[in-house]
Parts: sequence; C-alpha cells; structure tokens
Amino acid sequence: MASVSFSKSRSLPRAKLVLLVLLAGLFCLGALPGYFQGQWRWKNPPLVSTLRELQEIKRSGVAVDNWTVSEVTPMVIGEHKWVQQTLTQGNQSARVLLLPQGSNTRQPQVEWMDVDGLERWKQDSHQSLNLSGDIQTRFFRAWTNKQTYGVVQWYALPQGGVTTPAGWFWRDRTAQWQNRRVSWVAVSILIKMEPLDDLSKYRQTAESLVQSVQSGLMRQALKP
Repeated sequence: MASVSFSKSRSLPRAKLVLLVLLAGLFCLGALPGYFQGQWRWKNPPLVSTLRELQEIKRSGVAVDNWTVSEVTPMVIGEHKWVQQTLTQGNQSARVLLLPQGSNTRQPQVEWMDVDGLERWKQDSHQSLNLSGDIQTRFFRAWTNKQTYGVVQWYALPQGGVTTPAGWFWRDRTAQWQNRRVSWVAVSILIKMEPLDDLSKYRQTAESLVQSVQSGLMRQALKP
C-alpha cells in the first residue's frame, strides 16, 4: 500500500507540471507577439487585409467554375447577413450559402446551427470529405417534407478549409506571430437529391463543388 501511495504522490506533481507547460504555451501563443511589439494581440489584432473583398461577396457572390450562377440573393440567417446563390449544371442544381467574415474581430461561431434552424431539416449519413488543398468538410444527407439534399459545410480559409471554429482559431493565432490574420467564409452547399436517395451517389458532385467554390473564394477574397 505504501508503494502505491508513493507512486501516486509522485504522479500528481508531474501532472501539474504538464498542465502548467500547456497553459504557458497557450499564453505565449497569444501574448508573446504582442508583448514584443508593445501591445496585446487579443486587444489589437492585426487587420484582415481582404475585408473589403469579403464584403463584396455579400453583394455579388462567388464565381463557381463549370456551374452557372442563375441567382444571387442576400438573406438573413440567425443574426447575420448571408448571400445565397443558385447554381445549375445540366440537370443538376444546388444552392450555396455564404457568410464572409464581417469585421476584423468577427469569429466563426454557430453558423451551422443557424442554417439548421432556417431549413428545419432532419439529418443522417454524417461523414467527412478530406480534399486536396488541406480542405476538410462536413457531408451529410438532410431532408424536409419537400426536398432532400446532400449538404456540404466548411469554413473556407486562404489555405484550405476546416469544419469547426477551433480549427480556424489556432490557424489565426499562429498567423498573428507573423502579423497576419486568417480570414474566413462559412460555406454551406445544398445539392438537390432524389427523395431519400443514397448520399454516396452525390459524393463526386459534392467534391467538385467544394473545390470550385473554394477556388472562387481564394481568387476573390481569401488571399494568403
């Protein structure tokens, strides 16, 4: 019993030491760049260099290679101003919802919950798409009483894409070491499907659309 107690007593300081090192690392990641420049980064972060171009997306949308944009409509989802585009390619159609970063301090939050609340759909077949260019997206089937969709969602960044606000946060903090910011656009693509059809049939279309939308955003506003 004594040896077990002794082992536990030694492991506790070690665990505390690891925790302190992690906390110190997090502090340095946010504080050191600002410290050496005489200011705290979280109070005065660098400016987003393409903020004007990001706002233009709200007015004109994004050009999508190999798809025809038939309509661009501003709309409010939750508390934010999005833009919706209707795309067609032969017999295939899709909707693209875009929410560009609105200010230097605006961070991605609960955008997917806002879209869910708007559509009021049911979901299943959740999976991920991992595409070239370091792009990761959510991919799932959603349906209402009127329509079934293959849905793709991600935060488009200047160098890739992530599925969560945390993924953006760490990239942005790292960029601040170099006095830069990582701008973002929340993207939700709704691909029309036959009622409750197999989602795998639409995977290739989804991957192609993700690459086309990402490329368009990088040309117009998400410049490294």
